[in-house]
Amino acid sequence: MASKEHLALLREAIEKKDIAIWNNWRQKQSYAMPDLSGADLSGAYLQGADMGNTSLLGADLSGANLINSNLINSNLINSNLRNADLSEAKMYGAYLMGADLQGANLRDAYLAKADLSEANLSGASLAFADLSGANLINSNLSKASLHGAKLTKADLSEAKLREAQLTNADLSKAKLYGAQLIKADLSEADLREADLHFADLLYIRGLVPFQIKSAENWDTAFYNEEILEILGLTPDHNESLRKDLENSALEENSRKNKGVMEVGNP
Repeated sequence: MASKEHLALLREAIEKKDIAIWNNWRQKQSYAMPDLSGADLSGAYLQGADMGNTSLLGADLSGANLINSNLINSNLINSNLRNADLSEAKMYGAYLMGADLQGANLRDAYLAKADLSEANLSGASLAFADLSGANLINSNLSKASLHGAKLTKADLSEAKLREAQLTNADLSKAKLYGAQLIKADLSEADLREADLHFADLLYIRGLVPFQIKSAENWDTAFYNEEILEILGLTPDHNESLRKDLENSALEENSRKNKGVMEVGNP
């Protein structure tokens, strides 16, 4: 639950349209970690606000103006940022697990090392955003714009990227294990040393053979028939790969069940 003192001060800054009220307090209270968890800040004008190291757990920031704000290392787990404007926001190391960022504007945002696992970023604009080293495991980036985005060493395992725009994106050394890239556009994208193991690249757009083969495990990804032929893979490649994937899932479940039994029977 949000601190009444912290929330009252921020609301004063919002009502007076003077974010300096909040920022000046943050400077004087440099060691304070504001608690705004669960706060309703929907549609709030917070451009340039210093929200670094702040708890915004479960807060409603839908439609808020957070342009060029500081959200470094802030807790935004399960927060509502739908249609918020976070362009040029500094979000290094921010915790955004399970956050709703549908339709949000994150153009030029700095999200390096941020945790966006299971976040919903469908339809969001992430053009030229820096997501290097970010955790995007099982996130939803369907129809998101990632043109020119930096995703070096990002973990996109099992991420949903259907129809995403990844033109000119830097995916070098990114982990795309089991990612769904169906109908995504990867024109001019850098895939050098990216892990494509079990990635679904059916009907991918803009990829040419040298891009694909610059990645790791490119021969263990799913492709449509035309690309299979161009890459010199067998017609039954996808079917064989699905069996491997099923076996891998069974082995993983077996390991988990064995671990549970060992814990229950020390």
